[in-house]
Amino acid sequence: MSTLRHYNWEHEINFNDGSITHLFLENPITMRGYVYELFDQIENGAEGNFVLSQDATELSIQKNIAIITDPINLKFDEKKINAKINKDLLTVTNNPELQKDFFPLISLLEQYAMQIVDDYKMSISYEIPEQASIIKMLGFHINTEYSNLSDKLLEWMNITHDLLGIGNFIILNLNMFFSNEEISLLCSECSSLKHNLLLIDQYNRYEIPKSITIDIDNCELF
Repeated sequence: MSTLRHYNWEHEINFNDGSITHLFLENPITMRGYVYELFDQIENGAEGNFVLSQDATELSIQKNIAIITDPINLKFDEKKINAKINKDLLTVTNNPELQKDFFPLISLLEQYAMQIVDDYKMSISYEIPEQASIIKMLGFHINTEYSNLSDKLLEWMNITHDLLGIGNFIILNLNMFFSNEEISLLCSECSSLKHNLLLIDQYNRYEIPKSITIDIDNCELF
């Protein structure tokens, strides 16, 4: 079990085995401040007042939590996902059979480059790309299949978990995009998949058994 804390909070958020926690931040200024700080720590690796720990050992927030601010604009080809795919594929190319195919490919590329050099009006040189550069150039990406926004959100979380090893997800304003029934079903599916969720909203419009409220006066209610 890992725990998320903020230096201003008395409470803590426990991420454990498919847990679902609902955090209400009634004051919009307070909400904006906490969300911005979370986003900066998760996406940019910035220093901040949020601390993630497990068994008294501090963990990297950036490597262990994903934040979703807009399910509509979720990208399956974002930099972190593509970098992990390319890294995995580079390992795949260590296969002796693939290595044998690589060298003729480099030879063809070099011949092509020499023809370009000969036809250019100035003296130029070139560099033969390494295997990693060729893999990146080919633009490998995840094939996805989803029929609605809820499926897209769940598929993105599954891919993030399977590729990046992240199982803790913070989702903002879920009730702006989904009905109570859809949220209930999504939470049930995430729990069965052992995805831990922290849902952050300004208003309490649906029921989650484990909820925490920071009211308009910034008082914590459990």
